Amino acid sequence: MIFIMVFAAAFLLSLVFTPAAIRLAPKIGAVDIPKDNRRMHTKPMPRFGGMAIFIGCMAGLALAAYYAWPMLEAQYLEEYPGIQLLMQPVSQMKGVLAGGVLIYIIGVIDDLKNMPAKVKFLGQVVVACVAYAFGVRINYITNHFGNGFGDTHSYLFGA
Repeated sequence: MIFIMVFAAAFLLSLVFTPAAIRLAPKIGAVDIPKDNRRMHTKPMPRFGGMAIFIGCMAGLALAAYYAWPMLEAQYLEEYPGIQLLMQPVSQMKGVLAGGVLIYIIGVIDDLKNMPAKVKFLGQVVVACVAYAFGVRINYITNHFGNGFGDTHSYLFGA
């Protein structure tokens, strides 16, 4: 039930902020104007819709890190004294939140100023270093489509 509330909060915030993002985009110049055949739109479109999704996702992550996980942990510790839980540490969630905020800022600057690819890549590397400093790691990757040999899981640096 706790995580349904987290999902609902993220969804509702995204829903509420979408119209605000659509109204804000032309005011700050974040509009994609179709100038050539590469564009799929025939009329100007706001490029700032990610703001609503960003706000919803960050709120959901913050609620999960600071409210849901500790509440769930307390519930399990009360029911099963001495149990060691494999919960996501809050410090790693702070790394995900910090990385998300920084990557969003880079995206906004790119939308407004059209950053060169090298500068954008350097910013993304810095964001990855920040997340790494907070202890965020990817230890396992799942391939839901399989590798053609019946195996649906692949490990980093392994068979």
